[in-house]
Amino acid sequence: MPDDGRHYVVPVILDGENAWEHYPDNGSEFLDRLYRQVVGCGFVRPVTFSEYLDLEPHRESLPSVLAGSWIYSTFSTWLGHSEKNRAWELLTAARVFSPVARTL
Repeated sequence: MPDDGRHYVVPVILDGENAWEHYPDNGSEFLDRLYRQVVGCGFVRPVTFSEYLDLEPHRESLPSVLAGSWIYSTFSTWLGHSEKNRAWELLTAARVFSPVARTL
């Protein structure tokens, strides 16, 4: 990255849908070690997207954003069916009303 005084973001997004169940303790030790190494490397600072936006005032618009799904490049697997929509509504309600979920 250029040394131009700006902050840059490199998203590291680890899909938890399928892989972690095959790791001991659902990957907790692996993820803990990974995060510790990232923190300790000295040139990367882990932040949330909100923290990044607070650090970097420069904004550039994206002309479009593609679906991140590897299934048909759409979200049709998760959205659009009445039973799936109801499941999303219930998950939202659980998060809104659960004091534990609100801290995650």
